[in-house]
Amino acid sequence: MDDINLGNFSPALRTPDVKFTEVEAELCALKAGEEIAISKPGRSIFIFVRSGEWELSLADEPERVIPISTDSAVGFERGRAHIWRALSDGEILVSWAPRAVALLQQLQDGFIVVPPTARDISLVLRLAVDMIAAEIKTGQADIDINVVRRCAEITLIQLIRYTRSSMLFSGAPKQILHDEYLLRAWVAYFAAPKAKWTVKALAEAAGLGRTAFSQRFTRAFGSPPLETLTRLRLQQGQEMLRNSRAPLIEIAFTVGYHSEGAFVRAFHREFGIPPGKYRARHQKK
Repeated sequence: MDDINLGNFSPALRTPDVKFTEVEAELCALKAGEEIAISKPGRSIFIFVRSGEWELSLADEPERVIPISTDSAVGFERGRAHIWRALSDGEILVSWAPRAVALLQQLQDGFIVVPPTARDISLVLRLAVDMIAAEIKTGQADIDINVVRRCAEITLIQLIRYTRSSMLFSGAPKQILHDEYLLRAWVAYFAAPKAKWTVKALAEAAGLGRTAFSQRFTRAFGSPPLETLTRLRLQQGQEMLRNSRAPLIEIAFTVGYHSEGAFVRAFHREFGIPPGKYRARHQKK
């Protein structure tokens, strides 16, 4: 277990009582082809796309480009330097707060994207962001910082809700929320999904012996631990194929496979179709 960083997802297990003591925000309007670089060391950053189509790239991974559309949101757990490039005229709202009070920590890759298809979350984010934008547009001297602070707190709660629903508990039976041992193992997996998980490693994370853990897990999920994790990884890969332009090798590594070929074979076995054909079929719809 020494090579597995279990992380800390405990804030995502509940709706937190968020209280910001320091928060800042600004609107950034760009023309098509323009770029803006953002870096806020020691801060958690929240960006909401109010209009336009964008590409997001990370300063330390310039070859990785993520398409971002209107009504999408991105949360960075720490002020990782990144660049927004406008593909059309558009506007983003950027806000940031001290990482110590932002709660959203130990995310896979250090950030999370909330797509507009997550409609329940996206609509609330849009309302909160529009209120912040309205305050900013009144003019610097007339801004009510309390409105900005409260709306920023709402955006963080929504990010945590999305993290909880889309990452932690996707594919998990509700009863694990009341099973401390299984919850530990589930949280540990999501803190390091790329790790080489074994039943023994999961049992250690849960605080149980291998046999006791395997029996407990199988009763809750209806299938053994590694079979369940394989299915979960492939479902995550399926979602990435539908909602991103990421190459197969990147998807394979993201969901825990150590080669593109292994991912392709497992995907075909599970869904009866190669991932490339699955993506093409979806994009034609």
